Amino acid sequence: MKRCLSILFNSWDKNFSNFLVNVRATRFFDWVERNEFVYQLLKSLYRFIRRPLKTLPEIAFNYKLLKSVPKRTIYCDISGIYNVPFLDGTRRVGKYFADHLFNMHDVNWRVIHVRWVGNTYVDVRKSSKTFNVLIRRRFEWNPNQRDILFLQTMEAVTQIGPTKFKKIKDRITVVTFIHDVLPIREPGWFTNRMVNSFIRDLDLALENSRVLIVSSKVVEGDLEALTTAGEHRANIPQIARVNIASVAQRFISQQKNREIPTASNPLVFLLISTIEPRKGYDELITAASQALLAGVNLKFIIVGRLGWVSEIFRSDFNEFVQAFTDEIQWHENATDEEISKYVSEADIFLSPTRGEGFGIPVTEALNAGLPTLVRDIPVYQELYSGVVAMYGEGNDFSDLHGALMNTEKLYEIASARISKYKPGGDLDSLHSLMEVFRSH
Repeated sequence: MKRCLSILFNSWDKNFSNFLVNVRATRFFDWVERNEFVYQLLKSLYRFIRRPLKTLPEIAFNYKLLKSVPKRTIYCDISGIYNVPFLDGTRRVGKYFADHLFNMHDVNWRVIHVRWVGNTYVDVRKSSKTFNVLIRRRFEWNPNQRDILFLQTMEAVTQIGPTKFKKIKDRITVVTFIHDVLPIREPGWFTNRMVNSFIRDLDLALENSRVLIVSSKVVEGDLEALTTAGEHRANIPQIARVNIASVAQRFISQQKNREIPTASNPLVFLLISTIEPRKGYDELITAASQALLAGVNLKFIIVGRLGWVSEIFRSDFNEFVQAFTDEIQWHENATDEEISKYVSEADIFLSPTRGEGFGIPVTEALNAGLPTLVRDIPVYQELYSGVVAMYGEGNDFSDLHGALMNTEKLYEIASARISKYKPGGDLDSLHSLMEVFRSH
């Protein structure tokens, strides 16, 4: 009897699998896709046919949940976020939101990680081979217009392309994260190819997004200036600001009895960023070299890789590191544990960058209790004024060289400012993003 039942179920399972493969191209399946209750019911029946006894409790539990089917879905595009060799600031923000959205427990929302494949989106959740065809077809694709497609990188925008993007925007609410517009504001910092590619992708985002997410008033102002001038005047999506401070990692910093620097007690600076002139490293080379040659007791721990740089700058930086081997540690890559160690060794975090969309490493330094010195760029004035020391005209120091030559004053100011810093919660950024989603 047991053998007969096994043969019967195996035969029925095979026939039913073929039936699903055939029916998935019909109008009936399109109707199933639109009806969450029917879809869950058919899926449960299919699982019951495969494993009747093991699946019964699961079916009963699913029926109980069907009464609270999520009302809206967030399709989170993870293109360029996972499986990359190096997580820069943009990808770290993307990973934070992708992970926290996916693990969010909200009965009104369902979150699915998706990736653009060929000419459509597919669900990239790990699933059994049996259901892989069904799941992929299920998202090729009937979203509700109130559902949200969340694009976090320009790579996600590039992959869709203009033709498909225009069709998608009529079927779903597109929300795109714009981290900065530096390639337009400062084109000299990038190659012509990078600038042209960014302009093309930004045009696509402006034309097809319902909402643009930014992380600071500075980027919001840049976008408003672009969308109210020239050919962008008619394409003005709504702009929403989300503070991304929660993305900053909580580096574990061992307590260090930091002392006022003296001739025998060097002031140790920590820098974490891509090494490029636009990040202020050309100024650092000049200012630090002059201060060290003048006898100021300084040390620098630099964590970062060389970015898009000329051979002249590459040579200048290598000569700078080799000329002061006792005063400079350069680490192209570092684990979180190693960075925590460097944070514990440092006295001052330094960010000489000429432009940022937010500046997550500054938040990470402040969270770790590390006094900080930054250039007075607009976004730093907006986000960190009053909790860091700044250099620039009309600030604590006129330039970086002046700050490095006055170590006692620098340390005193930076240490006093950080006492006013109040870190946010780990989920504040997620809650801020969800408020934007709920309002659209």
